[in-house]
Amino acid sequence: MMTVLVAFSVPLYRLFCAATGFGGTTQRAETTTGSVSDRTVTVSFSTYVAPGLPWRFEPEQRSVRVRLGEEKLVFFSAENLTDEPIVGHATFNVTPAKAGIYFNKIQCFCFDEERLGPRQKVDMPVDFFVDPRLANDPETREIESITLSYTFFRSTDPEGAKDLSRFSASATPDPKRGETLFSERCGACHALDANKTGPLLGGVVGRVAGIVSGYNYSPALHGAGLRWSADALDQWLADPRKFIPGARMPVRVLDPTTRRDIIAYLEAQVRQARAGGSAITRQWQEPSDH
Repeated sequence: MMTVLVAFSVPLYRLFCAATGFGGTTQRAETTTGSVSDRTVTVSFSTYVAPGLPWRFEPEQRSVRVRLGEEKLVFFSAENLTDEPIVGHATFNVTPAKAGIYFNKIQCFCFDEERLGPRQKVDMPVDFFVDPRLANDPETREIESITLSYTFFRSTDPEGAKDLSRFSASATPDPKRGETLFSERCGACHALDANKTGPLLGGVVGRVAGIVSGYNYSPALHGAGLRWSADALDQWLADPRKFIPGARMPVRVLDPTTRRDIIAYLEAQVRQARAGGSAITRQWQEPSDH
């Protein structure tokens, strides 16, 4: 029993911290709650590099003012100061620590071991929101400012590290990464082959908007007369209600590299379906009477 307890003590402790926000541990979310308050807080950022990691690491903005429930995208820069690739891992917390249970990250470089190439510099996104419930909790409702802190260490487990170059705007679109992101960011509401909360997305690239049979579109999207190109999908994912006023989709994907790779995955699915003669793709490539 003691051996088992020791073996699982670290993962159990991490689970406990994630569930309770203990020690300022932040939460992980797939999307916002959909509720945005008029109450605002200031979120500041601090960064540290542990001894033994020859990186430069700093926030690109010292602080932002956000409404509770508002999704916000910020960036941190990391630069490898050596002539060899190095894998790092970031630890994180917020202060005051009691705010951790309400601080939610949708996307963060701190989720993975990260590889930075020789002399490489990248801008890394963090997509977050502060849960509006912070204002209703007697323990946290007086909080006016939160500090999100990161410390990058040299990784002790470099196997399977992700390449930070994926965050470069000039990086080649990655359908494989897009598949993972689609599952994380879109899978709760969308599938490739069936309507869920949102319409099926198999064959969406090149399809006329608002024509999938059996799905109840908003009048705005149904009557948009839009064909889904990669550019149109990028604008839609960035802010659906701004791109098509009256649209119902509330979820935004703020990071452009995330949008790029999700769209690359959807384009790859269309190419594969065409090559295989998919009925779904053939059915939705041309306008219909739906």
